[in-house]
Amino acid sequence: MKLRGMDIYKFLPKTDCKKCGYVTCLSFAMKVAAGSVAIDKCPEIPAHALAELEESQIIEQPAAAPPPPPPLAAGPAFFCGNCGQKIESGAKFCGSCGSPVGNK
Repeated sequence: MKLRGMDIYKFLPKTDCKKCGYVTCLSFAMKVAAGSVAIDKCPEIPAHALAELEESQIIEQPAAAPPPPPPLAAGPAFFCGNCGQKIESGAKFCGSCGSPVGNK
């Protein structure tokens, strides 16, 4: 269950100390609810409140990073017009016979 900013605010010290980087505890709570900042960025949150949030799993753990995208498909293969060997992408000369690669 995801909490709203006001639900999270109830656990905060409400001192508006700005140590978390936000002007008020309420603005911090709203950012926590939105997932923009972790609750433990509040250095003044009572340990029992933090433990209660973590134990009850009210604060959702960040999702694991998505898997990397699959590698891009290789471009079309090019072959030397002189010897027929495959030419590496970006090569200016054939690696087998040394013939210059034309822009075809």
